[in-house]
Amino acid sequence: MQRYFLFRTGQSILQFIGVVCLAFGMLRMTGDPASLMMSRNATPADVAAFREAMGFNRPVPVQFVDWVGKALHGDFGNSTHFRSPALPIVLQRLPATMGLAAFGLLVAVLLGLPIGLIGGSNPGSLLDSLGRFMALLGQSIPNFWLGLILILIFAQHGLRRR
Repeated sequence: MQRYFLFRTGQSILQFIGVVCLAFGMLRMTGDPASLMMSRNATPADVAAFREAMGFNRPVPVQFVDWVGKALHGDFGNSTHFRSPALPIVLQRLPATMGLAAFGLLVAVLLGLPIGLIGGSNPGSLLDSLGRFMALLGQSIPNFWLGLILILIFAQHGLRRR
């Protein structure tokens, strides 16, 4: 049991490192961060000054080590949109995010469990096929698109009630 626990812990650490590297890499793959964060009306001198201030002019491995080091010490930088430290902004929105995630999990369990039990007890039936189709559909639809569609549906419904 101890060996299994150590293996899983090591596996989790490697996955965490992979996610951190992937997140940093994806942020850099979109192009020059300074030119993307600055206004389109910014002069080349403004972009260069911003690049210098944010450290984007340093080599990427140095930026990565600095980024990880700051994150480990609780410094998540400043929000370029709100012009304030990012961590308090994230923490301020955390209760709403957790509530939304808990509600989504509750709906998934309340719908998925009965559908799975009914489909599993009647393999090959119409209910089983419908349950598998709904599961495939739920995994296939991009979350951002589904979120936008649900916002439109519930916003439309909310406007009609008034």
